[in-house]
Amino acid sequence: MARGLDSGGQDEAAVLAAVTDGEGNRALHLAAAAGRVDVCRYIVEDLRLDVNQPNFKGETPLFYSAFYGGAAAARYLIDHGADPLAGKIWSPLHGAAAKGNFEIVELLLSRGINVDLHSVQGTPLHAAALHKQDCMMKFLLEHHADPNKVCSLNYTPLSWAMRTKSLECVKLLIQVSTLSSCGTFLK
Repeated sequence: MARGLDSGGQDEAAVLAAVTDGEGNRALHLAAAAGRVDVCRYIVEDLRLDVNQPNFKGETPLFYSAFYGGAAAARYLIDHGADPLAGKIWSPLHGAAAKGNFEIVELLLSRGINVDLHSVQGTPLHAAALHKQDCMMKFLLEHHADPNKVCSLNYTPLSWAMRTKSLECVKLLIQVSTLSSCGTFLK
């Protein structure tokens, strides 16, 4: 992309660092979203651009790979210094939970990210409930996510599940609440 642009004497790195789409996404965001590890490698290793560069919303390339399901790209970015806690609204863990990207959630949890990581819109369990990801919710609960966390909007995962009219999510959260009050946990 950079080679094809008339850069007016600028090098490829300067062009790729400056060019954005309407949301402030740069080439690394787009490569990460597409799961293009080869392009990520070129941008990070050859051009030495910042692996944590945010777009206008504060989303990083790692968030994009997590949200769009690029597990190999997510692993590459983490191995090359991407901050798994970066993000103004949602972290990469929230994005992966919202989209049901199990491999990426497992990767992030294995790197020590807190399953109840808080954001403005709640925890990853809130994100899964908001996007009707009942299987992801079960997975997070099996990793000891707290089903009773309240986010800044005064919503619990159950209230999000009810608002989105996800019967499976509601059933799961009621089951977990019932089991945890009896001293048993989801198996």
